[in-house]
Amino acid sequence: MTTPVNIKDSDSDTAARVSVNGELHTSPLFYSEVYQATSSDINVHNIVIGQPNKQFIITSAIISQDKTNTDVDVSLFEADDIDGVSTKILFEGGTTRSDRIIVPFLNVATNKTKWINFQHDSATATLNVTITGYYVDA
Repeated sequence: MTTPVNIKDSDSDTAARVSVNGELHTSPLFYSEVYQATSSDINVHNIVIGQPNKQFIITSAIISQDKTNTDVDVSLFEADDIDGVSTKILFEGGTTRSDRIIVPFLNVATNKTKWINFQHDSATATLNVTITGYYVDA
């Protein structure tokens, strides 16, 4: 014999749902936004702006390179501001001509109030970085 149970949020009184097959429905805490930046120089470029007392939850990243160069090293990192030096490396790797790198971060959290920037080592290649994710209270 089964016992009826209700799972509810105490603040909003929203109840969890169960499918006809007995599966509990789940969904993300928030849905991701898309952030994108392009660089054709060796300077630091910002992708995600740090927000006060927030952490950014990264759900994925795609790094792509144009057709001009063969080998370009790229670094994706946390920083204290838009031009800041790295405080934590999120990804380092190399791309080749017309390359695409998909980084499945899957809920990687930045530290509180950190910017996500990237930099590469080519003055002629163009790299594009797309990050998806959302902010949460730190």
